[in-house]
Amino acid sequence: MYKHINLITSSLEESEEFGSIVEHLKAHYKITPTLISHNEIFESSQENTLFLLYLSDNEIKLFFINHLTENLHIGIIPNKKCPLCIKKYALAKDIFEAIDDAFDKELLSRVDILMCNELVAFNRITIGSMRWMD
Repeated sequence: MYKHINLITSSLEESEEFGSIVEHLKAHYKITPTLISHNEIFESSQENTLFLLYLSDNEIKLFFINHLTENLHIGIIPNKKCPLCIKKYALAKDIFEAIDDAFDKELLSRVDILMCNELVAFNRITIGSMRWMD
């Protein structure tokens, strides 16, 4: 399905957790991921590439903003820095289960990003006048 995996992270230092993610991808999918900084910008011409985001909620929002017009395949790896994403997208809490979900064709879906005042919103937004706020 995917020929390339880009593991997007804010820290390019490899940790034990990254090592186990790499081993999981090698063992189950025969792919060695490329570790890339979250500051890079990608084009949608990378159709055989899966971008696995190991980022905080704010870094994920920034990644989404930077790639709004691109057609990228994205999976989010759950971690303690992204509780809103885990809740919003109903991600598996187990890292390896979430990676396996990203490879499952039946779970693929196009997701719309909710923007409010040019910011990505993971929470509910109320529009209009509210009596108790006046």
